[in-house]
Amino acid sequence: MLRFYDEIYTILDLILQNYYLRSYSGSFAENFYGIKRVACQKDQKQEDTKLPKRCLIKSILCLVILPYIKHKLDFIFEELRHKINTGRLSQNTLLCKLYKAFVAVYPYIHMVWEGSILVHLISYMFGKSKWHSPFVRLSGVELVHQTEEDLQSTHVHNPEVWQDLSLNNKLLFACKKAVNLTAVTLSTGLSVGVFFLQFLDWWYTSDNNAPSLLAMPTPDPPKSDVDDTLPPHDICPVCLKRRTNDTALSVSGFVFCYPCIYEHIQQYGSCPVTSYPARKEHLIKLYPPGA
Repeated sequence: MLRFYDEIYTILDLILQNYYLRSYSGSFAENFYGIKRVACQKDQKQEDTKLPKRCLIKSILCLVILPYIKHKLDFIFEELRHKINTGRLSQNTLLCKLYKAFVAVYPYIHMVWEGSILVHLISYMFGKSKWHSPFVRLSGVELVHQTEEDLQSTHVHNPEVWQDLSLNNKLLFACKKAVNLTAVTLSTGLSVGVFFLQFLDWWYTSDNNAPSLLAMPTPDPPKSDVDDTLPPHDICPVCLKRRTNDTALSVSGFVFCYPCIYEHIQQYGSCPVTSYPARKEHLIKLYPPGA
């Protein structure tokens, strides 16, 4: 899951956004703030209350797929730039030339991407545009506030509508209500219970000057035995030479040479000493005195 985090997150985000777009005509965040999407006048029929299929697909592409592609392109760019700077790409090959061309062109693509977002934000702030984002514009929709009819349309409050439901639909509706009530009860009870425990802890410690009720017992101090199998503190555990360009791995705390740990994580995805799962984001550059 750590190795394919981006793909798993994208799939879950796709399911979430698809549900909210189909049910509430808005993304998860937009629905939270009482906003919905409506198709532009040329694509929307007056009697339609849901997003047209075309706008729905374009909204999913702009909300989920495009950010995923952009994130992957950023990652590929950083990786290729590192390989080119360290001379680890085979020279005078067509693939190497294509990589160098991509590294040279991509910063301009990134500038256009960010510049377009900035221009839309400024135009929206000054009332010159109906869209605050180029992705909303590409989706062919506009953002409007939800009305009372929108909020009531997702629930069955009318007794006549309840009477028109079949027995199976009534049972299904009752089960949904029971599940929602149970979830709300558990959530509220948990919040109140945590607050009550904190209140008791404060009352107990303030009156009796006693240790905290919620404090964990103090563990025994660790043994001071030195592990002779580990290299000295200034030696890289990978190349077993004096470290250069010190870089710490946050998942384990060990310090390596940057090229050594970078290549190891890229190939194995784990700490070379502890075998803990690790990614390039866990690398921390160190700047010791005199470096």
